[in-house]
Amino acid sequence: MPIAVKCVCGTITEFEDRFAGQAVTCPGCQGPLTVPVDPQHAMQALANTIKELEAYVGEQDNVRKDAELRGAGMTRKTKAVGIVAAVCLVGFALSFFIRDEALLAMAAVFGSIGALVLGLCFLASWAHDRAARHIQDCAKPQKALGRFLMAVRSGRCAPAYAALVPAARHAGPVAPLELQKIPLAPEPQRIEDVDSFKRYWKSVFRGPQSQNRSVTLQRVRKLKDLPADTAVVEAKLRFTSYPAWTAAIFGALILVLIQKRETKTVRKLMVRRGGMWFLLSGELEGELDRLAG
Repeated sequence: MPIAVKCVCGTITEFEDRFAGQAVTCPGCQGPLTVPVDPQHAMQALANTIKELEAYVGEQDNVRKDAELRGAGMTRKTKAVGIVAAVCLVGFALSFFIRDEALLAMAAVFGSIGALVLGLCFLASWAHDRAARHIQDCAKPQKALGRFLMAVRSGRCAPAYAALVPAARHAGPVAPLELQKIPLAPEPQRIEDVDSFKRYWKSVFRGPQSQNRSVTLQRVRKLKDLPADTAVVEAKLRFTSYPAWTAAIFGALILVLIQKRETKTVRKLMVRRGGMWFLLSGELEGELDRLAG
């Protein structure tokens, strides 16, 4: 039986029931739509997704590919910060061979401050690298989701992509982010590979080019355990946004007054297979996640 879906542009389109629960494209405006599902169909889709995941983790080639996505070392950003910190440290050590006291004092001060600040940045970046590589092997699902969100916010999207169930890695068009006060990026988003996954999350955390946006992860907590090693985890995020051009014209006080704030709470379904946690959708709140509501 066809399912009629009305887009925000006013176009009404009928889709076959096999598209229920999937993200599709509106033929009128080319924007993303989500075909609604009834609970029975949604539960069947959930069962099929978990069954596909079980078959996926049973293949050693898939396990190896996911390990490659997670990586084993530091990112290029971390390496670059570490190299510069090491150069500052070497400069600080060499400053003691300078005979000119004024130059010695200047080199020692700047070298020590640079080495200290960049050393701390290196340790923080290294810690983020390590947390991103260990999203899935956390004992608690809420910790795994927290690491997932921190990874996509910092651009470490390959290990976060490995934490998705197979069906979510090639979901195609995804539903747009739903916010009431915060301006949204006009371009429709898709998730088909690591690059498109990264673009989607960049649109979530950075927003359109005309806006400066910051997103703070305020809370992550487990709501309940479900059968078959499945859990419902809730994340609370705070969005803050203001027009980009205002930063060059107005002071900080004015920015505080004109910026828009909004808090969004989402629930994520997570399943544990092979000792690893997987997210059932790659977007902030997917159709299967809404079963947790």
